[in-house]
This record gives sequence, structure tokens and C-alpha cells, in this order.
Amino acid sequence: MIRITGLSKEYQTNQGTFKAVREISLEIMQGEFCVLLGPSGCGKTTTLRCVAGLERPDAGEIVLEDTVVTGTSRNIFVPAEDRGLGMMFQSYAIWPHLDVFHNISLPLEHGRRRLSRSEIQDRVSTSLDLVRLSGLEKRRATELSGGQQQRVALARAFAGKPKVLLMDEPLSNLDAKLREEMRVEIKKITSRLGVTVLYVTHDQSEALVMADSVAVMSGGDILQRGAPEDLYSKPENLDVAEFLGNMNLFEGRKESGGIQGPHVVETAVGNFTCNSEREAAVGENIVLGIRPEDVRLYRDPPDADNALTVSVVHKQFLGNASIYELEKEGTRFFARFSPLHSSERPFGDTLFAVFEPSCLHLFRPRLSKPQAAVKEE
Repeated sequence: MIRITGLSKEYQTNQGTFKAVREISLEIMQGEFCVLLGPSGCGKTTTLRCVAGLERPDAGEIVLEDTVVTGTSRNIFVPAEDRGLGMMFQSYAIWPHLDVFHNISLPLEHGRRRLSRSEIQDRVSTSLDLVRLSGLEKRRATELSGGQQQRVALARAFAGKPKVLLMDEPLSNLDAKLREEMRVEIKKITSRLGVTVLYVTHDQSEALVMADSVAVMSGGDILQRGAPEDLYSKPENLDVAEFLGNMNLFEGRKESGGIQGPHVVETAVGNFTCNSEREAAVGENIVLGIRPEDVRLYRDPPDADNALTVSVVHKQFLGNASIYELEKEGTRFFARFSPLHSSERPFGDTLFAVFEPSCLHLFRPRLSKPQAAVKEE
């Protein structure tokens, strides 16, 4: 449905050439919900704008439904209005002087393919039903809440019956509770309609909840692409590990073990056995990582590998989880667990932490020094 090959885009700035996108390739199948995830400036919005036809790339090819809409080598560039895409952006672009009906119908009335009045009526009604705004057709845009305006923008995108929907940070202006509700709503509607979605966000929670596949971007490159569960459980590098969820990190040096493990790693807080199959030679500098929810805490000394005595620095109760900030040899890290079973809740100023060998991740270090542990939000 969407095939991007060798896409590159540069901008000229006062500091020189800025490479926003660096020869990326990505294929999104029919009906797939693909999320581009990354920090500001990573190239995700530029990629989406190139697909939309709002930017001309410097190199590469973009294919929509077997039609080349951008091909720099053949000087092909189909204008945005002729690509048949639905688009929804951070600014909902709601016209304040129009009511709900005409905010949705205006592109159908004045677009290149104008529809009859009866067909416009049918499409607007169907779109409002989808987003649960039926009965508000005559309400002025200025009388709508932020969530309702967001739904109007979504209804307008659906009214054109696009096979591909592009969404750039569409939920960032909503409050936290409404954002959570709309994540589920958008996913349900797009799945029901079979729409192919390319969705841009910096919010890891949105990516995990909504995506069929996630492409993590940094510095104009795609670092890793896959199902959310795979990226979370098997990150290929430190950037992916840290951006998709929290990760405790410990610098270390491999002391012994086979090239593909198990690896015995010396760190500032102790020696650990890691069962990662990622290759590492004896003497190599590496970084060990473990998710806070994979750190096991005990009141009494456990009979287990990778156990260490830790001091409790701080405790947080978040309702659905408890967060323990722990310290060992001047290094701080976090443990996260469900507080539902109060009898299992560890207590005391000194506890025992266990890093299961199968839960430890092995990474190549960055050129710059990584932080020892995550900061829990």
C-alpha cells in the first residue's frame, strides 16, 4: 500500500546542510497501522510530509497502491491533492466560522472531485456516526470541546474515503484522559474501515497501544522496525531500548563466556550472567540493560544468580504500580511491580534485587558515556 525506497531530504540552514531523512526504506501493507516513533528532529514528520506530497524529497521513490507518486530519478511528483490521502495533523484546522457539518463537507464540495449534495450528506452522516458526533451537525466549531474538535477533524479525514490516512501528532493537544480514550477510538475505527495508517508521534505509549508495527527513528534513520512487543522485548540498540520504555543501564566489561553467551559481565555494582545471544568477545566493553519491571525484589537473601544487596532510596505508589528507586555502590536504578498483592510488597531500607539472566539485554556502548540508569517518570 505504501512503499518508500531510498528516501532522503536535506534542508539548508545557517549552520549548513541538515539531513532530515537519510535514505530510509519502509513498506506498509494494506490495512496496517504503522507508527513512526522518535524524538523531535528525528525525521518522522518530514517522512510523512514527503508521503503526503507536501515536501519534495532530494532522492528516493514513494509508491501508493502500485502508483509511483514520487520518483526523483524519473522526475515524478504527484501533487498532494491528487494522491487521494486523508490527512490529520496536530492543528485540527477547524474553521471557526463554520458549523460541524460544513467543516466536514467543505473539502467534498470544493475539492477536485466534487460530489452531489445527497452523497455529501451521506458521507458526512456516516463519518459523524463513526466518531460518535451524530446530532451535532449544526453546532458551531467554537462551541466544541477540544476532544470534539479532534473528532470533527477525524470525521473530515474519513469523509473522503481515503485508503491511506496520514496522522501527525493528532492527540498532542488533548488532556491525558481524553488522549487515552482517543487512542483506542482511532485504532478501532481505522481497523473497522481497513484504512492503512501512517502515524507520527514522540509518545511511546501511543506507539505501543495503537501500532501494528513501529519504526523507531533517530537522526533521520530508521533504527529498528517491528511489532511493538518485539521492539520492547528485543531492542537492537540503546536508542531503541531507552526510547521505547524505561531501561536501567549499567556499563560493563565482558569477563568470560562464549562469543554468543552466556556472558559474564563485570559492572560497578557486581558481576552478572547474561543469556543474550548477541555476540560479544571477552574483554569487550558493553552495556547491560534491564527493564524496571524485570528487577525482582526480596526481603530475605534469595537463592538465585545475579543477586545483590541494595539500599532503598525512594518509593512511589502510582496506583497501578509501585516504583522503588534503589542504590548500589553509588549507582541508582529502578524496580517496578504491581502492588495488587500487598503481602508480596517488599519493605525495609535494605532489600535484595535479582537480575534474571534471561531478562538482561546486552548492547554495544555509544561513543558518549551512557547514563547508569533510567529516570522514572
